[in-house]
Amino acid sequence: MQHAAAFQFIVDQFVKKCEPMSERLIKETHRILTYGLSAAEAGNISNQSFGGVYRSGNELAFAGSLEYTRPADIPKAMRATVESLQNDIAAIENTGVIDPFMLAAKYCDRFVNIHPFKDGNGRMCRMILNTILIKYAGIVISLGEKGDERDEYLLIAQESTLSGGHTGQLGKKVLDLAHQTLRGLKKKLLRRLDQRVEKDRQERSQANEQSWF
Repeated sequence: MQHAAAFQFIVDQFVKKCEPMSERLIKETHRILTYGLSAAEAGNISNQSFGGVYRSGNELAFAGSLEYTRPADIPKAMRATVESLQNDIAAIENTGVIDPFMLAAKYCDRFVNIHPFKDGNGRMCRMILNTILIKYAGIVISLGEKGDERDEYLLIAQESTLSGGHTGQLGKKVLDLAHQTLRGLKKKLLRRLDQRVEKDRQERSQANEQSWF
């Protein structure tokens, strides 16, 4: 429920109200996502709430042996990330040219490589990705949800961390998933259209029989 509430909030702010993807918006979304969850419940040695609060002090984060952005550098990295996104959006509005899948992948990748929070970074990066996709492509994708796909996503994320950030692989994965989603939607729509056509045919047939009598 908290995940749904957080996603609804960030979509409402960024898509409907056209608010910028600011640090304030990201922090508030994370606060909603983790509402009522203590740091201890998230596997951290603390009983204090950590919602909407960047890692600090000695709160390090790792992917295997790879270390994410150090706590002291997180505010600067997050500030640079949101400013870069705002600049990219300004360029899109000026030129009218956009690759929504690469844009969404770029900032999903940047966020997960900063890993600013104690917990919930994976969920947050997917919400940022899908919020951008909703606004500029009208679509939501399920990234790394289960099985082999999740393993592939984690491998892509680890390789990106190793290289210091690499959007290409993730962008391709996002595009592939979007293609699968659109194909699935097309099949559903065609199925419903066929059902509608058959229903209309039956209604016309019944009407003809009644008029004959």
